[in-house]
Amino acid sequence: MKKIYLILFLALPMFFSAQSVQGTWKLAQQAGALAVGPNQGDGSWWSNSANDLTVRDCFFDDSITFDANGNMMHYMDGSTWVEAWQGVASEQCGTPVAPHDGSGTYTYTFANNQLTVNGLGAHIGLPKAINGGEINDPANAVSSITYEISFGANGELIADIQSAGGGTGWWRFIYQPTNAAPPPPPTTHDVT
Repeated sequence: MKKIYLILFLALPMFFSAQSVQGTWKLAQQAGALAVGPNQGDGSWWSNSANDLTVRDCFFDDSITFDANGNMMHYMDGSTWVEAWQGVASEQCGTPVAPHDGSGTYTYTFANNQLTVNGLGAHIGLPKAINGGEINDPANAVSSITYEISFGANGELIADIQSAGGGTGWWRFIYQPTNAAPPPPPTTHDVT
């Protein structure tokens, strides 16, 4: 009987500790939710400040939903953080730039602590961060990106990608779960 209890005792933590990306997520409302540095988890090159929560509020209110069927939806509500490589004069809140505007059809897989998002322009965090480097033109968008995923003590989704510094540095994006309903998809009308 002792052996059975021991097996259950060892198996239960594995059963209850399994986490999923399924659900709706927003960038964590905290300094350091966006960070980049030479090593995974190291934000020594740059990280967002508490003030950036206001300056970049158009980015911190974006949400990402991963449904049970492997679909990914990226909601930007008409405004997000855009940078000079996307054709604007300076970094600012502005209209999302295709193909990183959430209008595509995206899917995802999550296995072995790796999240892969698929579909031209699919991304989490900053759209310039791709595997092995950063893009400098929307025309160079990729159709698949893989992130290393871990979960924080309070249920945060922590996504790391080796991308910055010519592909030798790491970006980190920290997301928190949200119960806020995503906005409905845009409505189009045929006026013929």
